[in-house]
Amino acid sequence: MKQRKGTALPDLKARDSVIKRTASGRSRRSASVDPAASNPASATQQALPAQSGRSSWFTGRYIIVFLGHTTSEAVAALHAGSGLSVASSSDFVDRVAVSPGTVGSAVYFESLGVAVADAPPDQLRGLGVSVANQLQIVPERYMYAAGLLHFQRSYLEGYRAGVNAVLDGLLGGGAAQVGTSVTRTLAAAALEDEFTWNLTATGVSRSTRAGRGVKVAVLDTGCDLSHPDLANRASLAKSFVPDSPVQDIFGHGTHCIGTAAGLAKPVSHGPRYGCASEAELLIGKVLGDDGHGDEGWLLNGINWALENKADIVSLSIEGPYDPASPVLPQYEAAGARALAAGRLIIAAAGNYSIRPLLTRPVASPACASTIMSVGALGPDNRVASFSCAGSPAGAVDLAAPGVSIESSFPTPRTRKVDSGTSMAAPLVAGIAALHMEAEPGLRGKPLWNKLLMTATKLDDAEVDVGAGCVAAP
Repeated sequence: MKQRKGTALPDLKARDSVIKRTASGRSRRSASVDPAASNPASATQQALPAQSGRSSWFTGRYIIVFLGHTTSEAVAALHAGSGLSVASSSDFVDRVAVSPGTVGSAVYFESLGVAVADAPPDQLRGLGVSVANQLQIVPERYMYAAGLLHFQRSYLEGYRAGVNAVLDGLLGGGAAQVGTSVTRTLAAAALEDEFTWNLTATGVSRSTRAGRGVKVAVLDTGCDLSHPDLANRASLAKSFVPDSPVQDIFGHGTHCIGTAAGLAKPVSHGPRYGCASEAELLIGKVLGDDGHGDEGWLLNGINWALENKADIVSLSIEGPYDPASPVLPQYEAAGARALAAGRLIIAAAGNYSIRPLLTRPVASPACASTIMSVGALGPDNRVASFSCAGSPAGAVDLAAPGVSIESSFPTPRTRKVDSGTSMAAPLVAGIAALHMEAEPGLRGKPLWNKLLMTATKLDDAEVDVGAGCVAAP
């Protein structure tokens, strides 16, 4: 797991007047982050984070992380300590919980040791006293498809970086910097009638493995279940978004799913873009049709994936950039529970950087030390301009191609070229499945270590690319 030397981060000013959209699609004017409202803390050690109702960053509910409690202890504490009406994930059909819908109610996710409560702060203070501080309480936030808030400039810069690398090679400029990377880029381009460049660069195009016998869960905006390359691929598909089917309208989830587990011989016209083509696929819709969602929906999806014994969980999701609270306890807890059960959660590092002008630290949930964080690379094997960097609060563990990535997209289009750490994380998830097939019994933390040990070393600093570029067996 990642090592930390502290949690202090530079205090970058939040943008006070950026129009954002919440999960329900309503436009809001965002407010500055209140650091005191974001820092996780014991309920009795300091005042609970204050919220004035819903905002563009917070839903108005709270997340409670229990430390070392059994399910019965946690549920009893929620009820006795705060008077909440409590439901547990095992109470629901297929363990697909429903978010608390009324004030004074809570849902406890058994596989995570985490609850979401709809209650005023005064009611939750009693809970902190009742369990002798063995918990942490933080505001529930809205989550986004990774890159959604910053995609325009970052993605264009990413495309430019890839194009410039090829032009430098063709015109003789920058040869000393690019060297054999451009040769590999051009060689990959020559194979694009058979494989996309990211599969060639990571060795998936040469691997004999397909992820057989491995369960891969992709939690995102759902999937186009009628897509010719993805039809009948999912063994389980659930929506955690109220009143919304699994069908993907936004497209982000379909793109990520295609990269992780698309067909070896796609029906749609073009090169192969899918990695673990024979892995058992679990699809969870945790973001709405506008690419936004409540944090509880994501936690519900992670809980469902673990309870359905997903070996690998892929997240191309990030929370709002908040230097005051970079690491959140719910994701430390979720990742730790996953590793203890022999599972691995892999997440996009985030797209908040604007290199070379500005680098920003790894976003949540990827910055949790128990979740593998993935940065993005361009065709020149250099870190992408938008990719977040490691910091004392959260490391980049590994990197993967994330610029100009072709994958599936909802019909009638069927394919799309896109960029972001969102595109890198599902490729690492797919390659992890190939390693699991190659070495039966390789799970959880040993699988994490295997991915790091077999990575291709790169010229960029570890803070940007971790152990290097992920490599297929």
